[in-house]
Amino acid sequence: MKLHSAGVALSRIAGLEVQNAFRLAVFRGWITSLQEARVQALLALDLNGGFLCPLSFATDEVFAESERLSELHTSVSGNRSLDVLHVACARVADLNVFASFDERQRKLAQSVGLRLAPES
Repeated sequence: MKLHSAGVALSRIAGLEVQNAFRLAVFRGWITSLQEARVQALLALDLNGGFLCPLSFATDEVFAESERLSELHTSVSGNRSLDVLHVACARVADLNVFASFDERQRKLAQSVGLRLAPES
């Protein structure tokens, strides 16, 4: 993240996934409610401070790109719907770099010409 001082684009889908992952960590007993509140507050600071840059786009455009990517790739690569939606958001936003630790997302992103972060 230090390499991207200009800010990191964040779709609303990715934002929801991050927030939900923190809450799921509480449910699974990995972190406490207090820890969850702290990381949610840090996320809010990054959003409000400009480091994370929320992306806005038309839902129809994202779903059209998702359907196109699904048709071309899912039967071969086994992507889940959210994987496809994440990559479609990056494509619709005309981003060049896709950040993820999910291998299926990374493979799909790379197959459609996005550079990966972190690099393998």
